[in-house]
Amino acid sequence: ELISALQDEMGFTPTIHIDPVDLKDPQTVEIRSYLNEELEHLFSAHACHDVRLSGEAGAQDLSFDLTIPPDLRGEETSEASLAALKRDIMASFSEIRQVQIHVSTFYI
Repeated sequence: ELISALQDEMGFTPTIHIDPVDLKDPQTVEIRSYLNEELEHLFSAHACHDVRLSGEAGAQDLSFDLTIPPDLRGEETSEASLAALKRDIMASFSEIRQVQIHVSTFYI
């Protein structure tokens, strides 16, 4: 009911996360800060959210969503650019063994 009401009232589909994520975890905070800095250099506009670490210490998987305006999609978010970003992340954080980036278009 809540999702339908928001869709009708606001005209968009909300995403509601019910799984617990520790937003104050020092490692997650450090990685989020790194991502924001890197993305500022790579893309002229971006939003990085849902930064998640899973796995055990020393062997963690990182996933996050990268949301950009439709007019910036293309070369800037090519597979090669995203692969380079993944390599940079893994080189900067030795405990990260895998990076998953979900790219979606931001609409206003």
